[in-house]
Amino acid sequence: MSKFFNAWLHDQDCRTRIREIPWEGYHRASLLSADDLALLQKTASQPKIKQEQIWEHDTEKYVSLYLDLLSQLSRVDCLQATLVYLSDMIEDHEERITLLLNHATNPYAALTAHLDSPDYYIRIKALSLLSVLLEFHPTPPQDVLSTVGPKIAQLTSSEDSNEQELGIELLEHVLRQPLARQAVWASATKPGAGSSGETTLPDVIPSLLELMKAAGRMNAQIQYQLAFCFWLLTFDVDIASQFNKRFAVIPLLTDLARSAVKEKVIRILVATFRNLAEKAPEVNLASMLVAGNLLPLIQSFSSRKWADDELKEDIDWLKEQLEEAKRKMTTYDEYLTELESGLLRWSPPHTSDEFWSQNADKLNEKNHQQLKKVIELLSSATDPVVLAVAANDLSQYVKHSDVGKRSAERLGAKPAVMKLMTHQDSDVKYWALVSVQQLVSQPWSY
Repeated sequence: MSKFFNAWLHDQDCRTRIREIPWEGYHRASLLSADDLALLQKTASQPKIKQEQIWEHDTEKYVSLYLDLLSQLSRVDCLQATLVYLSDMIEDHEERITLLLNHATNPYAALTAHLDSPDYYIRIKALSLLSVLLEFHPTPPQDVLSTVGPKIAQLTSSEDSNEQELGIELLEHVLRQPLARQAVWASATKPGAGSSGETTLPDVIPSLLELMKAAGRMNAQIQYQLAFCFWLLTFDVDIASQFNKRFAVIPLLTDLARSAVKEKVIRILVATFRNLAEKAPEVNLASMLVAGNLLPLIQSFSSRKWADDELKEDIDWLKEQLEEAKRKMTTYDEYLTELESGLLRWSPPHTSDEFWSQNADKLNEKNHQQLKKVIELLSSATDPVVLAVAANDLSQYVKHSDVGKRSAERLGAKPAVMKLMTHQDSDVKYWALVSVQQLVSQPWSY
């Protein structure tokens, strides 16, 4: 069982453990039976080792007690204490989690009831317990996944670094569950998936991507936990085969690998690259070479000494796979991979007349699929470098393809590139002007 640890939550737990709770008052008010009061008093103020002995002897009684208290009580201090008791009892005990999941009193109902509590600590503690239960439940309820997902996404999307950390740690648990990974992916890639009855966890992937973009400024522990979430996602073949195509994750992961200092961060990132390469080599190896420029980094890693043998093995394996893919890749393959990623850069093919004279007509293949991608980037990209390179590519295509002018104009290239002539970036304006001049000056070909 993976442990859940957060410094803020740990501090709140410690404060709650030492607080005196007036259980006798509940008993006098007939809200607590004499037997239940005795169970609570038996573990009160006891050291953890003694509590463990008591819980081990009467596990079922304590599970029933804590679930009943969560379902019946409303007083904040009592609920806080009960959540801590339950969390402490199941820590490092998968068999107790199983008992909890199979209990006649629905543990999910008892916990989800507190997700909107006015008390922040109760909300977070209930959410952390739900995350652990989902991790170990073979068939977690769809409604619980759909409830927990947005709550976690709120944390990971927060501007508060402590909430971000909490959200990432909760995701570490939830994403160990294959159904949760599928739900996360469905919500990010299938519009209307939730309305069609498919389980979704909205906003998780967008928030993870935003965090990864800023990961270089985070401490090593958060970098590791964030990368761990990506690693878990890549165990699903469908996700591994489309993750980079849809969300350009390989450059993000590579950037973090370049800046990472701690070995454990590099280890989990390299393991993520290996997952991507093993589960979908035909799409990911090329992207690692071109969009991520990963090979030089892996070659650098291979010359370093590492304490972790598994890391060394993964580095050697990746190096071999990338070098083999590099040997087989043509210049046009590199161009297509870069174009497909949407992350155009001033790599040599873009400005090579020889490349364009040999390959311009290939953009007409498959019903102008690649030309359409260039034109799409002219309208959709926000990165000035991507816009400038796309405008350059359009001008090169029109110049070197006999049907370039006609095809480009028929597909709407002219208005798209003309809009860029007033762009605030000088390079974008320049290459847009060059492209428009080519469209205007080239003769028509029929």
